[in-house]
Amino acid sequence: MLLSLISLLLVLGQCARPSGRSLLVTIRGQGILQGKEIQLSRTQRAFVFYGIPFAEPPVGTLRFAAPVTKPWPSWTGVRNATDFKPSCMQLDKDLAQMDKLNLASRLFPTKPMVYDEDCLYLNVYIPDGKPPRGIGWPVVVWFHPGDFNVGSPTLWDATAFVIKQKVIVVTSSYRLNILGFLSSQDDNCPGNFGLLDQAAALEWVQDHIQDFNGSNSDVVLWGHSAGAISGSLHLLSELSAGKFSRAVLMSGNFFVPRSIKTADLSVLDKLAEEFYCDREPVYNLMQCLRAAKLDSLLEKGSEIGGWGPVVDGLFKNVSRPFLKYPPEVLLQDGRINKVPVMAGYTEMEDVNLASGDISKAMFDETVREAALEDMPTVLDNSSCTLNEDLILDSILFYYRPTSVPEDQSVYRRRFIDFTTDRKYGSSVFQLGVSLSKYSPFYLYRFDYKMKTSGIADTRDWVSVPQQYDLPLIWGMPYWTSLSPQVIWNSIDKKMSDAVMGLFSNFTKYSIPAQSKKSITWHPYTVEDPRIFIIDKNFSMSDSERFVY
Repeated sequence: MLLSLISLLLVLGQCARPSGRSLLVTIRGQGILQGKEIQLSRTQRAFVFYGIPFAEPPVGTLRFAAPVTKPWPSWTGVRNATDFKPSCMQLDKDLAQMDKLNLASRLFPTKPMVYDEDCLYLNVYIPDGKPPRGIGWPVVVWFHPGDFNVGSPTLWDATAFVIKQKVIVVTSSYRLNILGFLSSQDDNCPGNFGLLDQAAALEWVQDHIQDFNGSNSDVVLWGHSAGAISGSLHLLSELSAGKFSRAVLMSGNFFVPRSIKTADLSVLDKLAEEFYCDREPVYNLMQCLRAAKLDSLLEKGSEIGGWGPVVDGLFKNVSRPFLKYPPEVLLQDGRINKVPVMAGYTEMEDVNLASGDISKAMFDETVREAALEDMPTVLDNSSCTLNEDLILDSILFYYRPTSVPEDQSVYRRRFIDFTTDRKYGSSVFQLGVSLSKYSPFYLYRFDYKMKTSGIADTRDWVSVPQQYDLPLIWGMPYWTSLSPQVIWNSIDKKMSDAVMGLFSNFTKYSIPAQSKKSITWHPYTVEDPRIFIIDKNFSMSDSERFVY
C-alpha cells in the first residue's frame, strides 16, 4: 500500500502551486537559505525550505556511525532550498514488496524515486502570517512510515495542513535498512543509526526552528507505523529528553510484536563472507564494510532483512546508547520522557492478510500459529507456568464466530479483527496502561472510509487499511494540481477539516478538542479505558461495552 500511495503522490505532484516568489532565511551557524512560496489559492500560502542538512553526509568512514552534527553543516553564499534532496538508500523491489503486502493496488503509474547515501536532510513548511506573539509557531516533526526499510519524508506534502492549521511542519529523513540498523553488539557498530538521525533532527529543531519563527518549546513528534514506533522509543530515550513536548503515534508503538529486534551476530558472519572481509576483529570488519560497494550492500541487506531498533544500551562499551534498557524496564522505573501522547490505529490495519474467504479450519490454524508466535518462551516469574492450550482456546473462543456461519466471509472478518488487535489494538492499549499513569494519554481508532475515486479499486468489504488515515490527516482533499481521476466527496473534505482540527488541537494545546462539536474526547485511564472513534459521527466508546 505504501507504494500505491507513493505512486499517487508522485503523479499528483505538489499539493500546492509554487508561486515563483523566493525568500531568504538566515540559519544561525549554518548559512542563508533560499526557499519558495507555495499557494493553495490566491489568499492561502505557505513557505517551504527543502533539503536542509542536519548532519554530515553518513558516507565513507561515517557509514555505520552515529550522525555527526556539531558544528552543524554550514555553507557560504545562498543555498538553494527549493527542491527536495534524495531519499535515504533503499531498494525499489523492497518498496514494491511492501506495497504488495499492504493491500492497495497501484493507483497510478509510478515515477522512480531518487536515492542517495548522502540523505540526512530535512524540510521546513512555514505558515503565512504572524506567529503567536512572543511564542512562535507550534512545530510538528514528522517521521515517515516504511518498516524501517523503505520510505521518504517527501511523500506527504504538509502544505495544506500548515496553511489551514497554522503550525510549522518539519519532515526529516533517517537512515533505513542495513545502513540504519546494522549492529555488531558493541561500540564498533552499536546500531540504531536511523533513530540517532531522528534525535539529531530533533536537536536541530531545538537549535534552529526559531530562525523560522517556530517555538522550540512547543515541538510535537508525529510518526506513522515505523515512524510511530520510533516516536514511542523517543519517549524512552535519554538522548531525546527535552527535545519535544508531545507525541502523536499513528499505527505503531514499541509494544507491537517484534518492533524491537534482537541483534544477531550471525549477520556479521554472512556479511564477512559476502564481502571477503576479516570477521575478527570487528573493527576491521566494519572498516571493510564501510568500503563495500553500496548496491551490493543493500542487496545483501535486503536478503537478510529484519532490520530495526535494538536495545543498544546492553552492548559492550556503548557510551551514548539510544535505548539504555528494554522498554518494560524503563516503564517500570518511570525513566521515560513524560509528555502527553495521542495514539491510535485504523479499523483494518492488517486487512492485507486476508485477501479472500477463510474456512473455519484455516481460521483456527492461522490464529493458533500467530498466537504461538507471540507467546514468550521464558516467563520472568519462575512460580508460574504457561498453559499454551488454555491461552489458544481462549483466543479462539473470543474471535471465532459464536455459531457456524452460512457466509464464510464471517471468518475473514473475524481474522482481520484478530490480526488488527494482535499488532495494533492490543499494543496501543498496553501503551495506554503504561503511559497514562505519568501523563495524559488519548486513544483513538480511525473508522472513516474515504469516498474518493482515488481508492475506488479498494474492495467493498474493506474499511480502513493502514495509511488510509493519512490523506485526511494531511488535508489531501485540498491539494491542488490533482489528476482529474481523483475526485473528493464533500464529506471527505469535511472529515479532513475535522481530523486536521483534532490533530492540530492536540499539537497546539495537548488536548484533541473538536471545534463546534459536542463530543468530548476523554483521556484514556486504567479506570476508564475509553477510545475515541473517528468516523462520520465522532463518538467516545463505552468502556463497559466496547469490544477492544
